[in-house]
Amino acid sequence: MKRIAIFTDIHALLEPLDAILKDIKNKGITDIYSLGDVVGLGPNPKEVLELLKEYNVKNIMGNTEEYVLLGGKAFDYFEHKNKYRYQKWTDSKLDDKDREYISSFKHSYILELGGKRIGLCHFANDVRIDYKKYSTWSYQDSLKKNDNSAIKQFYNANSKEQLDVIREKYNTGKEEDLGYKSCYEDPIFDGHTIDYFDQIFQGHVHFASEVKDDNVIITTLRAVAMAFGDNDNDKAYYIILNEEKNGYNIEECYVKYDRNSMINTILNCDFTSKLDILKYVDGPKLYYKVMNNNDVDNYGVINNIDTNIYTVDKVYDYLIIGEYIYEVIVPEDANLISVDEGVYKTDKVIYYNRWIIDEEEKNYFNKMKNKK
Repeated sequence: MKRIAIFTDIHALLEPLDAILKDIKNKGITDIYSLGDVVGLGPNPKEVLELLKEYNVKNIMGNTEEYVLLGGKAFDYFEHKNKYRYQKWTDSKLDDKDREYISSFKHSYILELGGKRIGLCHFANDVRIDYKKYSTWSYQDSLKKNDNSAIKQFYNANSKEQLDVIREKYNTGKEEDLGYKSCYEDPIFDGHTIDYFDQIFQGHVHFASEVKDDNVIITTLRAVAMAFGDNDNDKAYYIILNEEKNGYNIEECYVKYDRNSMINTILNCDFTSKLDILKYVDGPKLYYKVMNNNDVDNYGVINNIDTNIYTVDKVYDYLIIGEYIYEVIVPEDANLISVDEGVYKTDKVIYYNRWIIDEEEKNYFNKMKNKK
């Protein structure tokens, strides 16, 4: 009987990946799948790629790998300058062999286990093209509704509606349409819709969730090292599918890793903003810790804000004060009020990583505001 190990969203964090791969090897499992986003945000993209090669991991292309291959212009949310800063840093750590290895990643896998058909992907609404309407944010919003809208959004994958758009855009020759070209040449799930499968395993969202209907179960795995708070935040995560006569069982695995070493690696790294990856691995507590230790320049706390903060996809990202732009997070003790679709008001934010806003960024924010 087969045993398959699956994990997702490493985000260039070496220590937790090393821990789970050693654990997988100790259990005698050689069939290993990564669901994507192995580079991007974290401090060790090259080392992570080398480790994946060493363990012969079968890799799926996440959006962070697509950034390397397709470039930022293929993603409409990528236009903001700070996204380019992250990608420029990651690109500087990779060589041609790394890019060649990333180009070997697949966009999905179709497996059979115990007579059941399984799909593996980064996100069932293809990250190469579904940025807004069928995004991770729309999925998270749908989960809150407690109805079937969350599972329904995934039926757009390889639907006639989607295929019509892909055919329209795949051959334009424009950089912004390279994702459509990629989807046309190598469709996710070999062109099947989600009801072809008994179960689909995906990542991208970073936290665990599951939606289903009478046709299919879509299971979202927790990211390898993103526990969000005190829930096993010192343990890395992966699953094992153990084949049975009629199907398989899912075994969740939590592995202790050297968390202090990981945090120190992040803090001592030379990339643009340490806080974005710290946000994922420990949340607001680590923000405060870093700021109290003065490890981050140009930060501050604003109380009783008397203005709306424009947000993209309901995530607090940026705050413009005069000629400066800041990255922004909202701490857990802030009050949050929705004043319009995608626009919120809060009584407290933490801002950091200041730079002078340029024309490109002004145009970006004006364009996004005009879409509302």
